[in-house]
Amino acid sequence: MRSSCEDSGISIQTAPGHGRDGAGARLVCTVMATNYGGSVSSPNSLWFGDSGSRFIITRPIDTTAGGMITFNLRMADGSGSLWERADLPGQGIVLESWINGGTTWLELARYTNAAYSRWTRVSQGIPQFAQGSSVVFRWRQLSHGSANTLDHWALDDVLIGSAPRPPIILAQPTNRLVSAEGTTEIAVQAVGIPLPSYQWRFNGVNLPGETNRILLLTGVNINQAGTYTVVVGNGYGELTSTEALLTVIPLDSGLFDGFDPDIDRTEWSAFGGFVGLTVRAANYGGRVSPPNALWFGDSGNRFATTRSLNTSRGGAISFDLRMGYGSASTWLDGCKRIVGSAGAVSIKTLSNAQWSLVAVCV
Repeated sequence: MRSSCEDSGISIQTAPGHGRDGAGARLVCTVMATNYGGSVSSPNSLWFGDSGSRFIITRPIDTTAGGMITFNLRMADGSGSLWERADLPGQGIVLESWINGGTTWLELARYTNAAYSRWTRVSQGIPQFAQGSSVVFRWRQLSHGSANTLDHWALDDVLIGSAPRPPIILAQPTNRLVSAEGTTEIAVQAVGIPLPSYQWRFNGVNLPGETNRILLLTGVNINQAGTYTVVVGNGYGELTSTEALLTVIPLDSGLFDGFDPDIDRTEWSAFGGFVGLTVRAANYGGRVSPPNALWFGDSGNRFATTRSLNTSRGGAISFDLRMGYGSASTWLDGCKRIVGSAGAVSIKTLSNAQWSLVAVCV
Protein backbone atom coordinates (compact mmCIF):
# COMPACT_ATOMS: atom_id res chain seq x y z
CA MET A 1 0.00 0.00 0.00
CA ARG A 2 1.39 3.41 -0.90
CA SER A 3 1.83 6.01 1.79
CA SER A 4 0.47 8.88 -0.33
CA CYS A 5 -2.42 8.92 -2.78
CA GLU A 6 -0.41 11.46 -4.86
CA ASP A 7 1.91 8.54 -5.67
CA SER A 8 -0.70 5.97 -6.74
CA GLY A 9 1.14 5.11 -9.96
CA ILE A 10 -2.05 4.98 -12.10
CA SER A 11 -1.95 6.34 -15.65
CA ILE A 12 -5.35 7.03 -17.26
CA GLN A 13 -5.83 8.48 -20.75
CA THR A 14 -8.32 11.28 -21.36
CA ALA A 15 -11.57 10.08 -22.92
CA PRO A 16 -12.22 11.72 -26.33
CA GLY A 17 -14.69 14.57 -26.18
CA HIS A 18 -14.71 14.70 -22.38
CA GLY A 19 -11.91 17.19 -21.78
CA ARG A 20 -11.02 15.69 -18.42
CA ASP A 21 -9.22 12.78 -16.84
CA GLY A 22 -10.75 9.38 -17.54
CA ALA A 23 -11.13 8.76 -13.82
CA GLY A 24 -13.66 10.17 -11.37
CA ALA A 25 -12.67 13.31 -9.40
CA ARG A 26 -9.10 13.27 -8.05
CA LEU A 27 -7.56 10.19 -9.62
CA VAL A 28 -4.89 9.94 -6.98
CA CYS A 29 -7.30 9.79 -4.02
CA THR A 30 -10.70 8.73 -5.36
CA VAL A 31 -9.29 5.92 -7.53
CA MET A 32 -6.19 4.02 -6.42
CA ALA A 33 -4.32 0.83 -7.20
CA THR A 34 -4.26 -0.57 -3.67
CA ASN A 35 -5.41 -3.52 -1.59
CA TYR A 36 -8.09 -1.76 0.46
CA GLY A 37 -10.65 -4.10 -1.08
CA GLY A 38 -8.33 -7.05 -1.50
CA SER A 39 -7.53 -8.39 -4.97
CA VAL A 40 -7.97 -11.34 -7.31
CA SER A 41 -4.48 -11.17 -8.80
CA SER A 42 -2.24 -9.81 -6.06
CA PRO A 43 -1.16 -7.40 -4.78
CA ASN A 44 -3.63 -4.68 -5.87
CA SER A 45 -7.04 -3.97 -7.33
CA LEU A 46 -8.52 -0.63 -8.46
CA TRP A 47 -10.20 0.92 -5.42
CA PHE A 48 -12.88 3.65 -5.55
CA GLY A 49 -13.41 5.91 -2.55
CA ASP A 50 -13.11 9.54 -1.37
CA SER A 51 -15.85 12.13 -1.78
CA GLY A 52 -15.66 12.81 -5.53
CA SER A 53 -17.38 11.09 -8.45
CA ARG A 54 -16.37 7.45 -8.65
CA PHE A 55 -15.84 6.14 -12.17
CA ILE A 56 -13.18 4.98 -14.60
CA ILE A 57 -13.14 5.35 -18.42
CA THR A 58 -11.07 3.29 -20.84
CA ARG A 59 -9.07 4.55 -23.79
CA PRO A 60 -10.82 4.29 -27.22
CA ILE A 61 -11.07 0.70 -28.45
CA ASP A 62 -11.97 -0.67 -31.89
CA THR A 63 -14.91 -3.01 -31.25
CA THR A 64 -16.19 -3.19 -34.83
CA ALA A 65 -15.94 -6.98 -34.75
CA GLY A 66 -17.62 -7.25 -31.34
CA GLY A 67 -15.84 -8.98 -28.47
CA MET A 68 -15.99 -9.56 -24.74
CA ILE A 69 -15.54 -7.50 -21.58
CA THR A 70 -14.41 -9.46 -18.55
CA PHE A 71 -13.53 -8.14 -15.11
CA ASN A 72 -13.70 -8.89 -11.40
CA LEU A 73 -16.00 -6.69 -9.33
CA ARG A 74 -16.38 -6.38 -5.58
CA MET A 75 -18.49 -4.01 -3.49
CA ALA A 76 -17.59 -3.29 0.11
CA ASP A 77 -18.98 -5.54 2.84
CA GLY A 78 -18.22 -3.26 5.79
CA SER A 79 -15.14 -5.10 7.02
CA GLY A 80 -12.92 -2.01 7.35
CA SER A 81 -12.82 1.79 7.49
CA LEU A 82 -11.75 1.97 3.83
CA TRP A 83 -14.13 -0.84 2.89
CA GLU A 84 -17.48 0.45 4.19
CA ARG A 85 -20.61 -1.35 3.00
CA ALA A 86 -22.32 0.00 -0.12
CA ASP A 87 -26.09 0.42 0.25
CA LEU A 88 -27.65 -1.55 -2.58
CA PRO A 89 -29.17 -1.23 -5.09
CA GLY A 90 -28.87 2.57 -5.07
CA GLN A 91 -25.08 2.57 -4.64
CA GLY A 92 -24.36 -0.19 -7.15
CA ILE A 93 -22.23 -0.07 -10.28
CA VAL A 94 -23.20 0.50 -13.91
CA LEU A 95 -21.16 -0.39 -17.03
CA GLU A 96 -21.69 2.04 -19.92
CA SER A 97 -20.31 2.74 -23.41
CA TRP A 98 -19.84 5.83 -25.54
CA ILE A 99 -19.27 5.36 -29.28
CA ASN A 100 -17.56 7.30 -32.08
CA GLY A 101 -17.86 10.81 -30.65
CA GLY A 102 -21.43 10.42 -29.52
CA THR A 103 -22.99 12.49 -26.77
CA THR A 104 -24.82 9.87 -24.72
CA TRP A 105 -23.63 7.06 -22.49
CA LEU A 106 -25.51 3.83 -23.16
CA GLU A 107 -25.90 1.26 -20.42
CA LEU A 108 -24.62 -2.30 -20.90
CA ALA A 109 -25.33 -3.74 -17.45
CA ARG A 110 -25.93 -2.98 -13.76
CA TYR A 111 -24.43 -4.74 -10.74
CA THR A 112 -26.58 -3.88 -7.75
CA ASN A 113 -27.06 -6.92 -5.52
CA ALA A 114 -25.24 -8.30 -2.48
CA ALA A 115 -23.67 -11.17 -4.45
CA TYR A 116 -20.98 -8.69 -5.49
CA SER A 117 -19.81 -8.25 -1.88
CA ARG A 118 -17.46 -11.13 -2.81
CA TRP A 119 -15.07 -10.94 -5.74
CA THR A 120 -17.21 -11.92 -8.74
CA ARG A 121 -15.98 -12.58 -12.27
CA VAL A 122 -18.19 -10.85 -14.83
CA SER A 123 -18.20 -11.63 -18.55
CA GLN A 124 -20.16 -9.27 -20.77
CA GLY A 125 -20.48 -9.55 -24.55
CA ILE A 126 -20.10 -6.28 -26.45
CA PRO A 127 -23.59 -5.57 -27.84
CA GLN A 128 -24.17 -4.15 -31.30
CA PHE A 129 -24.83 -0.63 -30.01
CA ALA A 130 -21.33 -0.62 -28.48
CA GLN A 131 -19.54 -1.81 -31.63
CA GLY A 132 -17.53 0.80 -33.49
CA SER A 133 -14.07 1.99 -34.43
CA SER A 134 -13.62 4.22 -31.38
CA VAL A 135 -15.55 3.12 -28.30
CA VAL A 136 -14.86 3.88 -24.66
CA PHE A 137 -16.30 2.05 -21.67
CA ARG A 138 -17.09 3.44 -18.23
CA TRP A 139 -17.61 1.80 -14.84
CA ARG A 140 -19.52 4.19 -12.58
CA GLN A 141 -21.04 4.11 -9.10
CA LEU A 142 -24.66 5.25 -9.17
CA SER A 143 -24.34 7.20 -5.91
CA HIS A 144 -22.37 7.20 -2.66
CA GLY A 145 -21.96 9.03 0.61
CA SER A 146 -20.03 12.27 0.74
CA ALA A 147 -17.10 11.02 2.82
CA ASN A 148 -14.10 8.93 1.78
CA THR A 149 -15.03 6.38 4.44
CA LEU A 150 -18.32 5.39 2.75
CA ASP A 151 -19.62 2.96 0.10
CA HIS A 152 -16.43 1.62 -1.48
CA TRP A 153 -15.95 -0.76 -4.43
CA ALA A 154 -13.13 -2.22 -6.51
CA LEU A 155 -12.24 -3.68 -9.93
CA ASP A 156 -9.55 -6.18 -10.86
CA ASP A 157 -8.22 -7.94 -13.98
CA VAL A 158 -10.13 -5.95 -16.59
CA LEU A 159 -9.89 -7.40 -20.11
CA ILE A 160 -11.64 -5.97 -23.16
CA GLY A 161 -11.03 -7.83 -26.38
CA SER A 162 -12.50 -7.36 -29.83
CA ALA A 163 -10.46 -10.14 -31.45
CA PRO A 164 -10.02 -13.78 -30.44
CA ARG A 165 -7.41 -14.37 -27.77
CA PRO A 166 -6.08 -17.67 -26.44
CA PRO A 167 -6.81 -18.30 -22.77
CA ILE A 168 -4.52 -17.29 -19.97
CA ILE A 169 -4.68 -18.55 -16.40
CA LEU A 170 -4.88 -15.76 -13.83
CA ALA A 171 -5.02 -17.98 -10.71
CA GLN A 172 -3.67 -21.53 -10.66
CA PRO A 173 -5.29 -24.38 -8.65
CA THR A 174 -3.81 -24.73 -5.17
CA ASN A 175 -3.05 -27.72 -2.95
CA ARG A 176 -5.88 -28.89 -0.69
CA LEU A 177 -6.07 -30.91 2.54
CA VAL A 178 -9.30 -32.69 3.51
CA SER A 179 -10.40 -35.40 5.90
CA ALA A 180 -11.89 -38.57 4.47
CA GLU A 181 -15.62 -38.21 3.82
CA GLY A 182 -15.18 -34.43 3.80
CA THR A 183 -15.82 -31.80 1.12
CA THR A 184 -13.36 -29.55 -0.69
CA GLU A 185 -13.04 -27.63 -3.94
CA ILE A 186 -10.21 -26.86 -6.36
CA ALA A 187 -10.56 -23.78 -8.55
CA VAL A 188 -8.90 -22.04 -11.47
CA GLN A 189 -9.29 -18.47 -12.79
CA ALA A 190 -8.85 -18.01 -16.56
CA VAL A 191 -9.81 -15.54 -19.29
CA GLY A 192 -9.82 -15.57 -23.07
CA ILE A 193 -11.91 -14.52 -26.07
CA PRO A 194 -14.19 -16.37 -26.42
CA LEU A 195 -14.50 -17.49 -22.82
CA PRO A 196 -12.53 -20.69 -22.18
CA SER A 197 -13.90 -24.14 -21.43
CA TYR A 198 -12.51 -26.42 -18.72
CA GLN A 199 -11.67 -30.11 -18.35
CA TRP A 200 -10.41 -31.35 -15.00
CA ARG A 201 -7.99 -34.26 -14.77
CA PHE A 202 -7.02 -36.59 -11.94
CA ASN A 203 -3.51 -38.02 -12.17
CA GLY A 204 -3.52 -37.06 -15.86
CA VAL A 205 -6.86 -38.72 -16.72
CA ASN A 206 -9.96 -36.71 -17.67
CA LEU A 207 -12.72 -36.62 -15.05
CA PRO A 208 -16.02 -37.18 -16.91
CA GLY A 209 -18.45 -34.30 -16.57
CA GLU A 210 -16.05 -32.07 -14.60
CA THR A 211 -16.04 -29.07 -16.93
CA ASN A 212 -16.64 -26.12 -14.61
CA ARG A 213 -14.17 -23.56 -13.34
CA ILE A 214 -14.51 -25.02 -9.83
CA LEU A 215 -14.08 -28.73 -9.15
CA LEU A 216 -16.26 -29.69 -6.17
CA LEU A 217 -15.38 -32.92 -4.37
CA THR A 218 -17.79 -34.32 -1.78
CA GLY A 219 -17.59 -37.43 0.36
CA VAL A 220 -13.90 -37.63 -0.45
CA ASN A 221 -12.26 -41.03 -0.06
CA ILE A 222 -8.63 -42.10 0.17
CA ASN A 223 -8.56 -43.15 -3.50
CA GLN A 224 -9.13 -39.53 -4.55
CA ALA A 225 -5.81 -38.36 -3.11
CA GLY A 226 -3.41 -37.32 -5.88
CA THR A 227 -2.73 -34.56 -8.39
CA TYR A 228 -5.40 -32.52 -10.13
CA THR A 229 -4.96 -30.34 -13.20
CA VAL A 230 -7.33 -28.56 -15.53
CA VAL A 231 -7.07 -28.05 -19.29
CA VAL A 232 -8.28 -24.59 -20.36
CA GLY A 233 -9.10 -23.91 -24.01
CA ASN A 234 -11.26 -21.82 -26.31
CA GLY A 235 -10.48 -22.87 -29.89
CA TYR A 236 -7.66 -20.35 -30.21
CA GLY A 237 -5.35 -21.94 -27.71
CA GLU A 238 -5.14 -24.49 -24.94
CA LEU A 239 -3.03 -24.81 -21.83
CA THR A 240 -2.82 -27.01 -18.77
CA SER A 241 -2.69 -25.64 -15.25
CA THR A 242 -0.07 -26.45 -12.69
CA GLU A 243 -0.72 -29.46 -10.49
CA ALA A 244 -2.74 -29.18 -7.29
CA LEU A 245 -2.07 -31.91 -4.76
CA LEU A 246 -5.06 -33.24 -2.82
CA THR A 247 -4.12 -34.87 0.47
CA VAL A 248 -6.80 -36.97 2.17
CA ILE A 249 -6.46 -37.63 5.88
CA PRO A 250 -7.90 -41.05 6.76
CA LEU A 251 -10.31 -41.24 9.65
CA ASP A 252 -9.46 -43.37 12.66
CA SER A 253 -11.19 -46.72 12.31
CA GLY A 254 -12.95 -45.65 15.50
CA LEU A 255 -15.29 -47.68 17.61
CA PHE A 256 -18.43 -49.57 16.71
CA ASP A 257 -20.55 -51.95 18.74
CA GLY A 258 -24.02 -53.04 17.72
CA PHE A 259 -24.25 -55.32 20.79
CA ASP A 260 -25.16 -58.25 18.58
CA PRO A 261 -25.11 -60.98 19.70
CA ASP A 262 -23.36 -59.57 22.81
CA ILE A 263 -21.14 -56.73 24.05
CA ASP A 264 -17.85 -56.48 22.15
CA ARG A 265 -15.52 -56.28 25.15
CA THR A 266 -12.57 -55.14 22.98
CA GLU A 267 -14.31 -51.79 22.39
CA TRP A 268 -15.00 -50.98 26.05
CA SER A 269 -12.80 -50.42 29.10
CA ALA A 270 -15.33 -50.26 31.95
CA PHE A 271 -18.99 -50.69 32.85
CA GLY A 272 -20.99 -49.64 35.88
CA GLY A 273 -22.09 -52.26 38.39
CA PHE A 274 -22.07 -55.82 37.13
CA VAL A 275 -21.98 -56.75 33.47
CA GLY A 276 -24.91 -58.99 32.85
CA LEU A 277 -26.95 -57.36 35.63
CA THR A 278 -26.47 -53.57 35.59
CA VAL A 279 -25.33 -53.41 31.94
CA ARG A 280 -26.15 -56.07 29.38
CA ALA A 281 -26.80 -56.71 25.70
CA ALA A 282 -30.54 -57.35 25.67
CA ASN A 283 -33.80 -56.29 24.07
CA TYR A 284 -35.55 -55.09 27.23
CA GLY A 285 -35.77 -51.62 25.73
CA GLY A 286 -36.13 -52.80 22.18
CA ARG A 287 -33.40 -52.10 19.64
CA VAL A 288 -32.65 -50.28 16.40
CA SER A 289 -30.60 -53.07 14.78
CA PRO A 290 -31.75 -56.51 15.97
CA PRO A 291 -31.52 -58.39 18.16
CA ASN A 292 -30.01 -56.36 21.04
CA ALA A 293 -29.24 -52.93 22.46
CA LEU A 294 -27.07 -52.07 25.47
CA TRP A 295 -29.47 -51.96 28.40
CA PHE A 296 -28.75 -50.21 31.72
CA GLY A 297 -30.66 -51.26 34.85
CA ASP A 298 -30.34 -52.90 38.27
CA SER A 299 -29.19 -51.06 41.40
CA GLY A 300 -25.53 -50.38 40.57
CA ASN A 301 -23.91 -47.42 38.81
CA ARG A 302 -25.06 -47.25 35.23
CA PHE A 303 -22.39 -46.29 32.71
CA ALA A 304 -20.20 -47.65 29.90
CA THR A 305 -16.68 -46.36 29.13
CA THR A 306 -15.01 -46.83 25.73
CA ARG A 307 -11.46 -47.88 25.10
CA SER A 308 -9.01 -45.04 24.37
CA LEU A 309 -9.47 -43.50 20.90
CA ASN A 310 -7.23 -41.22 18.84
CA THR A 311 -9.37 -38.15 18.11
CA SER A 312 -6.53 -35.72 17.38
CA ARG A 313 -7.97 -35.14 13.89
CA GLY A 314 -11.50 -34.59 15.10
CA GLY A 315 -14.40 -36.82 14.15
CA ALA A 316 -17.99 -37.48 15.15
CA ILE A 317 -19.91 -39.47 17.76
CA SER A 318 -23.21 -41.02 16.70
CA PHE A 319 -25.48 -43.37 18.59
CA ASP A 320 -29.13 -44.28 19.11
CA LEU A 321 -30.51 -43.47 22.57
CA ARG A 322 -33.71 -44.45 24.38
CA MET A 323 -34.81 -43.81 27.95
CA GLY A 324 -37.59 -45.56 29.80
CA TYR A 325 -40.85 -43.63 29.96
CA GLY A 326 -43.51 -46.25 30.19
CA SER A 327 -44.70 -47.61 26.88
CA ALA A 328 -44.39 -44.24 25.11
CA SER A 329 -40.59 -44.12 24.83
CA THR A 330 -39.13 -44.08 21.34
CA TRP A 331 -35.63 -44.49 19.93
CA LEU A 332 -33.90 -41.20 19.13
CA ASP A 333 -30.86 -40.48 16.98
CA GLY A 334 -28.31 -39.02 19.40
CA CYS A 335 -29.29 -36.66 22.21
CA LYS A 336 -32.76 -35.27 21.64
CA ARG A 337 -35.35 -34.18 24.17
CA ILE A 338 -36.98 -37.04 26.10
CA VAL A 339 -39.50 -36.04 28.74
CA GLY A 340 -39.13 -37.56 32.19
CA SER A 341 -35.53 -38.87 32.11
CA ALA A 342 -31.97 -37.64 31.76
CA GLY A 343 -28.61 -38.96 30.63
CA ALA A 344 -25.17 -37.65 29.74
CA VAL A 345 -22.15 -38.24 27.51
CA SER A 346 -18.76 -37.29 28.99
CA ILE A 347 -15.11 -37.50 27.90
CA LYS A 348 -11.75 -37.64 29.68
CA THR A 349 -8.29 -37.23 28.12
CA LEU A 350 -5.00 -38.69 29.33
CA SER A 351 -3.80 -35.18 30.26
CA ASN A 352 -6.88 -34.40 32.31
CA ALA A 353 -8.02 -36.64 35.11
CA GLN A 354 -11.40 -34.91 35.27
CA TRP A 355 -14.41 -35.91 33.20
CA SER A 356 -15.75 -33.15 30.94
CA LEU A 357 -19.44 -33.07 30.02
CA VAL A 358 -19.97 -32.90 26.25
CA ALA A 359 -23.68 -33.61 25.92
CA VAL A 360 -26.77 -33.95 28.09
CA CYS A 361 -30.05 -35.61 27.14
CA VAL A 362 -32.97 -34.15 29.07
